[in-house]
Amino acid sequence: MNREIIKLLSVFACFLASVQYASSQNHDEYEAYTSAAREQSMLFRGRQATSYAHLHYNGTYFWQGPDFKEGTVMYNGKLYTGIQMNIDASEHQLLVRYASGMPSVIVSRDYVTYFTIGTDRFINASALGLSDDKACLMQVLSDGEHKVYYRVLKVFSSSSNNVNGSMIGYSDPNYNEGYTKFFHLREQYYTEENGALKKISRRKAFKLMAYGK
Repeated sequence: MNREIIKLLSVFACFLASVQYASSQNHDEYEAYTSAAREQSMLFRGRQATSYAHLHYNGTYFWQGPDFKEGTVMYNGKLYTGIQMNIDASEHQLLVRYASGMPSVIVSRDYVTYFTIGTDRFINASALGLSDDKACLMQVLSDGEHKVYYRVLKVFSSSSNNVNGSMIGYSDPNYNEGYTKFFHLREQYYTEENGALKKISRRKAFKLMAYGK
């Protein structure tokens, strides 16, 4: 009988040890998660992104489209990864959100030096001292000896004519002829010269990218 009791006590002791270990492990994981969340919260302290929901317009104010993509951002000297991001190309602001369906907020642009969205790489030319223009988020098309940068501006415009396609700068599959307002695409290309940006033509940009000259 004593042997059975001793055996049961041994099993119970092992069970308690495993529960304590699991509890400690869960606590450590929770602490790691909350610590990471606190660190990432620095990115989400900006004001809520501008809403255009009250306007009737064609096109999009986003750099490419409304889908947020995962990327990285160098913010205030720290690299943040796995962040859902997009660019408001009308206000030239970097937008981030916690998860799909959550409201997006504006990242303080003065603290952003570079970032990636999906496979695309971007710089903040103003924060890097290449330009005095605050609206200077640029995609890196070539990062070799001859750098090439691409800037997108979405200018809120109006016209009573159908401007879809070449007039708006891109094709809106959901174009509504009843709307007179639209976001007009303006594309600009730059290279670096003597530590500053130099505006170049599209043809020159593609030549530098192809031949490095």
